[in-house]
Amino acid sequence: MKPKKELTHHLFHVILRFVLFIAVFNIVTNTLIGFPVEDNWKWVFFAILSIITYFFTREKLSLLWKTVFFIYIIFIMLPVSFVESGGTQNNVMGYVFLLVICVTFFFWGNLRIFMICSIIIMFNLLLYMEYQFPNTVRFYPSEIHSIDRLAQTSVLLIMSFLFLKIFSDTYAKDRERLNKLVHYDSLTELLNRRSFDDELNKILEQSNRENEYIIFFDIDYFKEINDTQGHHYGDEVLQEMADELKTAFVYPNIVARWGGDEFVALYHGEYETLIQKIESLYKDIDVSFSCGIVRLKDNDVSADAILKRVDDALYMSKENGRNQWTYQE
Repeated sequence: MKPKKELTHHLFHVILRFVLFIAVFNIVTNTLIGFPVEDNWKWVFFAILSIITYFFTREKLSLLWKTVFFIYIIFIMLPVSFVESGGTQNNVMGYVFLLVICVTFFFWGNLRIFMICSIIIMFNLLLYMEYQFPNTVRFYPSEIHSIDRLAQTSVLLIMSFLFLKIFSDTYAKDRERLNKLVHYDSLTELLNRRSFDDELNKILEQSNRENEYIIFFDIDYFKEINDTQGHHYGDEVLQEMADELKTAFVYPNIVARWGGDEFVALYHGEYETLIQKIESLYKDIDVSFSCGIVRLKDNDVSADAILKRVDDALYMSKENGRNQWTYQE
């Protein structure tokens, strides 16, 4: 499933589980505080509907069952609970607020408009009925209402907290996912070209660039690898290359996928150590690759000019027979 569909499916099932809990909770509470036994029928039916809906939406969220579930809440559960539980003396407003949030999230287009309008109309009709015909609403002694509000408020606050937590956690995960899409290559999980450019520009803003090197890596004959072995094998080659580069150039060094079969590294350290790392890569990586190396100079101001120099060094490695490195001032 896509992330939005996964969240919708998960949250709908959370709601169904909560409905089962609330149904049992209200049946027990109504019995203890003295509400008539017949008040529980709506909760029993609500629990049964939730179980059936859960069964038919286990694998995939069905618009039909989702609609039936909320239609029952709006046109049956809301008015019956309002009338039988003391009207505005109950916590119905809090549940209506949660209902509006759920409908807004689970539906879209004309169906969402219909659901929201139905909630508004139904709630206003109930308020009007309570004001004009108070005898239609069943009121209970203030002590019973106080106990009921105390219990219902706790449940309502817990539900609100869990709803907001689910949305907050999902939002944080989506931000992390989007951040990875913007800054990282999805195949190799290395920084992408845009992020590397940002890091290089930060270096160029510094006055002291001693022992700063840029290295281009290009896998030789990568097109032939894809053509003969298939793109799946080509992806494995890219991933292997990326893993070896990440191992060789750990933080504060930077490694990125430049694009296609090209990688780039920004190295901070001694030249001799860099060459040792490059030579080790030629021993550890099974495929042939060419490499170009340049050192950043104090008078370098243009990232494009630097990248042109390192690209020229890489081109020399290609021209001289590939599978080798070339250093260029």
